[in-house]
Amino acid sequence: MTKKFVASIGEIENDNTETTLQHNINSKSGKGSGKTAKVVLPIAKGTPKAKNAPQKPTTEKAKGGGNDASVSTAAPKIATPDVNSNNQAKAKAAPVAPKDTPKKVAAVAQQPANQPGTKSKAGKLVKNTPAQTISDEAAWEEIGPMMSDLLAEECKVGVNVNQQEVFRSRCENGPFAAVVKGHFLTTLKLRNDTVKDLAQRSLAVSTVKAHKRMLKFLISIPAKYHQLNLDRAMEQYFLDSKAKKRWLPTTMVVKLATAHGALRLLPLYAEGELPVLMRESVLWMSAMKAAAKMAKQHPPTQPTAATWKEVEEAINKETIVAVRMAVLLTWLTCGRGGDVLLLKPDNVELTMRKTPGGEVPIMSVGFWKGKTVKTRGSYTVFTQQPPPALLEEWKAYHKSVKAGDYLFKGVRGSQIKDALRRANAKLEQRSMRRGAIQALAATGLKDEELLHYSGHTNVIMLRRYLNFGKVSGEGPRLAAQASALVQ
Repeated sequence: MTKKFVASIGEIENDNTETTLQHNINSKSGKGSGKTAKVVLPIAKGTPKAKNAPQKPTTEKAKGGGNDASVSTAAPKIATPDVNSNNQAKAKAAPVAPKDTPKKVAAVAQQPANQPGTKSKAGKLVKNTPAQTISDEAAWEEIGPMMSDLLAEECKVGVNVNQQEVFRSRCENGPFAAVVKGHFLTTLKLRNDTVKDLAQRSLAVSTVKAHKRMLKFLISIPAKYHQLNLDRAMEQYFLDSKAKKRWLPTTMVVKLATAHGALRLLPLYAEGELPVLMRESVLWMSAMKAAAKMAKQHPPTQPTAATWKEVEEAINKETIVAVRMAVLLTWLTCGRGGDVLLLKPDNVELTMRKTPGGEVPIMSVGFWKGKTVKTRGSYTVFTQQPPPALLEEWKAYHKSVKAGDYLFKGVRGSQIKDALRRANAKLEQRSMRRGAIQALAATGLKDEELLHYSGHTNVIMLRRYLNFGKVSGEGPRLAAQASALVQ
């Protein structure tokens, strides 16, 4: 026995949750049974209606039979199978049910068309009867393939998300420090110390050494931080190191800043690596901000300021003439020891300058290399000539150095420090610069005038050498003006 279905797509009732399709089931004879079955297809929310579907379906009566079967007009994309009009005229029997469920389908055929019970008064679908359910399943087997192409396009609302692509996009667009794991630090391979290039000359030698020490410290990060994100791993690593080694808040700030700079300049120290910009990590920048706030509330440990008597004693106890003269010139210029060691003979001149009070002997020292020059550019310091006891020795030494050579060729910073500690064990190389600036401030020079000697670009850094303004030369003048507060 063969059964034919005349299925047409009527109005797609799209309430964003389901679509109802109406179709008629015709018997082998072709005579419409007048029975209607409904198939409910779930459709995702937001599914648009078919482009060619009419807004409101029309009905027409089937030709041939005595019973009028209401058939909804078909959508342009779905063709309705032809019906044999001769068989429709002869056939009066009910539609034939499937072999396995004859009674159930026959029960469906006895239901009148457009049975009111299929929908509630509110227009919403209600639970189908068992007979309707079986009829729907049988009809779906025939109508499903016809509708698959149309519904596949209509129901394609969402696109499956590729999680790998999302993760890759996040890695490419998101902060590197917030995505990569702490294990990344252990994979760094530092370049040989003997490798020199033009890029590294943009930094002070002391800065390059500090960066390399910090990178070695980061490469040895313990395994317990490997699975944390890089910013979190570094934060925890520094916090644990601070507690273990008892770092001061100021030391913590220096360590964080050094790590920040070393990773930013990573291509200079590790071959084939890209810069790691920690400033893009909110967590890391917040940690540095917190450390800076704590450091501002804690007095830093500063080197002891040297005095002229201590410097003079160190010069007298030193046996190497070049070291003696290096100590002397560092004190007279309030300069950095490393900058002074880069001077050449033609950078230092002893001259007499005319003033309203007469001629004044001066020493002019022009700095063209060093850490200070890299930040503010070349500058010249006008200072006092060496004292009479050392003046002739200085002239003889200056004359003995060949033009073009470094004035203190072969002298190291450690030798200057050792000479100072013969006079005071607490002194170090930076003690001379600090002590010389404070000695000038005691004469009443303003902070802006002291910048000429210190080489700083602003008074904020200068005041660190003045014990944060405590020994500023402007102190007595400001205190005298404050007398108006009690008058």
